[in-house]
Amino acid sequence: MGKRLYLDNDWFFNEAFEEGMLMPDYDFENNEKIRLPHTVKETPLHYFDEHEYQKEAAYFKSLYIPAEWEGKDILLTFEGVLHSCVVYVNGNAAASHECGYTAFRVRLNSWVKYGEDNIITVKADSREDQNIPPFGFVIDYMTYGGIYRDVYLEVKDTAHLDDVFVSGDMNGNIRLEVSATKEAQDMKLESYVIALAKTGEGYSEGEAVPFVSTVYSRVNERKETVIEEKVSDFRRWSTKHPNLYLMRVILKNENDEILDS
Repeated sequence: MGKRLYLDNDWFFNEAFEEGMLMPDYDFENNEKIRLPHTVKETPLHYFDEHEYQKEAAYFKSLYIPAEWEGKDILLTFEGVLHSCVVYVNGNAAASHECGYTAFRVRLNSWVKYGEDNIITVKADSREDQNIPPFGFVIDYMTYGGIYRDVYLEVKDTAHLDDVFVSGDMNGNIRLEVSATKEAQDMKLESYVIALAKTGEGYSEGEAVPFVSTVYSRVNERKETVIEEKVSDFRRWSTKHPNLYLMRVILKNENDEILDS
């Protein structure tokens, strides 16, 4: 089981990124101290020049990595950085991402120093690019830039779930596409659906009712698996009966211990 630590406080910001900011002796704390979410430029409500917020800006944060985390997966997630960015760890480029509307994750294991403070630097590029959404055709609004959503850290065993994608249809058929790390190969996946019926017929408000028998599968050698199941006694959502469902996937080892969910 992993733990999530939100890192929205104690960032530093400079509206102009320079390569010298990646040097070990750079004093990043000499910049403006900010809290996330953040924008690279505050603009007035009336007309302004759109180039004011189009720039390569820099964000900095000191991150202490305990020695006991060595041997685990240390995952840093950015929920949104407009419009493209490069993430540096101690001056080394660890990851890049394009499209500010999708989250991305950086595995820090190979880049951090354990038992020490580590410097996370983000070069956030908010300039318009025809190859990056929403640009490329026509938009009728001004965009913006910066780390404008939460950032959090997760520490997990090397055997853990990587991604779970759930889809369903109007007849109650559910399809799960589950991927996991290579260390999770041939481990047991347990999945089930719970109905969170707020005002559904036959249920008291807030009552959790299991709708599907537990389904077991295993992560295969490709580190992924597909689970298909039909929800029994399926009830559609409506404004009068807003039936909601929770899908849970659990990764267990050979001793039936929960590693991730």
